[in-house]
Amino acid sequence: MSRPVADSQVRAIKPSAVIDCYDPYILAANAVVSALDCDLTDAVLEQVEIFFAAHLASAVDAPIKRQKFENAEKEFAFGELGSGVMSTPFGQTANALSGGCLENSYKQEAKVEFF
Repeated sequence: MSRPVADSQVRAIKPSAVIDCYDPYILAANAVVSALDCDLTDAVLEQVEIFFAAHLASAVDAPIKRQKFENAEKEFAFGELGSGVMSTPFGQTANALSGGCLENSYKQEAKVEFF
């Protein structure tokens, strides 16, 4: 799978008044999903990419769980830095669709190759 999903596919599961264009998240999700070493069909990989793009966009547009006016305190409904793909419902869904392959890719050491 190399062709990125459409903006409308991501917007269908994660509407946003803040995000005008999901393309940066879609391109990043496409790069990650294309590099997965899993035995998944193209249809499943497409769904993984859609949910993973929504997961990435959640860092910018997470729903607010609690907000205080004095002392300007906000608490978001989900997501903690460093929690990886499992920090949002979208990431959890992407990981479930991939059979755990997406989360396992986070745990692998990075490889650098020089040509």
